[in-house]
Amino acid sequence: MVLHDPNALRAAAFASILSPWAQQSQVELRITHDPEELADLPDLGTTACIYPIGGWSLRHPNVTRTIARLRAISPTSPLIVFADEADSAEIAAAIDGGLQGFIPTTMPANVALAAIQFIINGGTYHPHPLAGARSPAPLPVARVRTLDDHRPAAPDRP
Repeated sequence: MVLHDPNALRAAAFASILSPWAQQSQVELRITHDPEELADLPDLGTTACIYPIGGWSLRHPNVTRTIARLRAISPTSPLIVFADEADSAEIAAAIDGGLQGFIPTTMPANVALAAIQFIINGGTYHPHPLAGARSPAPLPVARVRTLDDHRPAAPDRP
């Protein structure tokens, strides 16, 4: 499995989450920071390519260039992107771009690892576009009147 992230600190954080899972799954985890390092990696049936993009959009030129490079290096491997932004436009771009995985960084680590395992086993994972949307404000509820509301008030008792 290749973890490609030009941000060394972020790559180390992702590696700390992925390493125990990779060892347990008997998957070799390779970490690259420079797109040129990708050229040195032969396609050895890489389990998956993981690319955290942080707050960048999938449509950012650096991101599209790196995704194309990852696909060229390992065309048969699932490509999984971790992103800070998971709005409906980004999710649609992930689906349209043929990514096997689009995982928001807001999701719990155990769920993200389960999503990676699902993708490696042949599935695809994209969150529902409305999952991150804010809930609409509740509609005002009309006051329900009961029969007692229509009865005259009881006379005062001495």
